[in-house]
Amino acid sequence: MSKAKSVKHSLSSSQSINSMPTRKTTVFPLPNATKPRYMVSKKIEINELPDDVLLYIFRYLSPIDLLNIGIVCRRWCSISQDESLWRSLVLSYGLHQVASTSRSKQQIQSYLNQQIKTQLKSLFPLKFDVLKSYTGIPDYQKIFNKFSSQFNFLLAFCDDKHNIIWSQKYDTIKFFDTSMSMRWFEITMPEFLTRVHFLRLFSIISININTRPNRLRLPRSDEQLADITEKPIQHTQQIQSLLREYKFDWNIIKTKLISLTKDIKSPICISKLQNEDDFLLATYEQDKSFAFIVFNINYLSFHELFFTGLRTTSSINNQTLSQMINSNHFPKSNDLEVSVFICFRNMTTIFLRHRFLNCRLKFSSTPMIELIRSTDMTQDLGPELEDLPKFNWKTSLSKGTINDLCLIDLVVLNERKNISFCITLQATLIPGTDNEHSQGGDYILSSNVWNIKAVSQCNNRICLDGTIMRLDSEYCALGRDSQSWHLQNMTCSF
Repeated sequence: MSKAKSVKHSLSSSQSINSMPTRKTTVFPLPNATKPRYMVSKKIEINELPDDVLLYIFRYLSPIDLLNIGIVCRRWCSISQDESLWRSLVLSYGLHQVASTSRSKQQIQSYLNQQIKTQLKSLFPLKFDVLKSYTGIPDYQKIFNKFSSQFNFLLAFCDDKHNIIWSQKYDTIKFFDTSMSMRWFEITMPEFLTRVHFLRLFSIISININTRPNRLRLPRSDEQLADITEKPIQHTQQIQSLLREYKFDWNIIKTKLISLTKDIKSPICISKLQNEDDFLLATYEQDKSFAFIVFNINYLSFHELFFTGLRTTSSINNQTLSQMINSNHFPKSNDLEVSVFICFRNMTTIFLRHRFLNCRLKFSSTPMIELIRSTDMTQDLGPELEDLPKFNWKTSLSKGTINDLCLIDLVVLNERKNISFCITLQATLIPGTDNEHSQGGDYILSSNVWNIKAVSQCNNRICLDGTIMRLDSEYCALGRDSQSWHLQNMTCSF
């Protein structure tokens, strides 16, 4: 028995020895490569899938995603146009119960647009409450704070064909009574600014849409109708809306840069875009960085709703105040009574917020609204500033930051407390002297007078002029025991 085992072992060993030279070896392209232990299947890209498989995948997409996927390529566009996809959505939404001659895709689009409008109306209620607001404008600060998680703003840099080169979301946002200001910061100056021809400001809003509202199926013999009713599925969808498009030419902007401060240590230059009053560009010379500033966002987004077309008088003509002033039907008598709200601020702080009641729109060679005229200080000192801009009032030197940029929000309301005119302008502070261009000589008790001036770039006829007067502590006989700052001689000409 043992001999048989030894013979069998020897035969197997001799066979293995003889078979070794005839073994096949696999040649790999790399010298140190080894044979894989498992088979690696070929990776299939999604664009290599057949049409029927893509059509089956598209059935699981939401309606808005199905609309967006059609812009990827021509093949996906043709597949997404399949009538069976949209017909199943029509049945899912229950739209087949409403008689319509439109195609299935058009029915879904109209249904989605109606849902989007309903959601936006809930976010932006157009209600005027003159008792709770200075201007009659809705309190957008509470609205945006409540829905801040649903809002985003995007600034896109586009070439001459409106292709996006680079985009960035807002960096800092601030709410005010009349407008909302945002600014973008970038550490270094990009090299592609010469390629930019357009700047586009988008608002991105997230809303909830029902992707399967109350879909029903036929009940079985042992089921009730209420048992098979499926609840709607909420789908969060981002809606991107173009607020404004600005023309951009970096070569022209560089030639129009104006220094904001005289401080050599931290110079900052600002420039306005052509024919734009609500967009500024600031550059820092030290680190070659820049900041894009956008303000008066409410005016941009909602001017078509209520900033234009509101009546300025009790007449039937549906015209704004600016249209009325520029036309030949401007009333030459002092019979147009308005109220004016101003907000003197920078990007973060409000210095003065006041509403001037019963202002008369006077007509002369230049139409003008005289807001306040107080120079003798015997009865009225004028509205007092809550805070002061942070710069040296003796040397008129600022720190050279973006907060040194002063702005004035102006809102003109008619006798019905409706908005007739609204604008935000950049304001400059100039020390008052006794020369012919200053009103400093009108004040006999003030030790420091500053002139405020704001001019529109789009319409040079719109100009605000005023003075800020400092009342020192030695004039306590007038009822003041400490120094205070007051606004005097404010006029607005058109």
